[in-house]
Amino acid sequence: MAVFKCMAVAFSIAGRININSGVIASLFTSVIMFTTLIFRVVYGELISFKQAVVMMVITAGVVCISLGKPSSKAEAVEIVDY
Repeated sequence: MAVFKCMAVAFSIAGRININSGVIASLFTSVIMFTTLIFRVVYGELISFKQAVVMMVITAGVVCISLGKPSSKAEAVEIVDY
């Protein structure tokens, strides 16, 4: 539950200060790599080829999403408060 709260707060802050939300998603995805590295160094755990491929696919997907540009329709939306 705490992870979801942290993600919500991070995306909320990114929206307020005009940071691409893809950057936040990339940071959360990088946790996979750091966790793998720590478990390799501390516990000597190995990963399989399949696990390595899945990590690369996830990372590549997030990078592709973060590099994408928002559609022009999303930029034209105006919120009017009455």
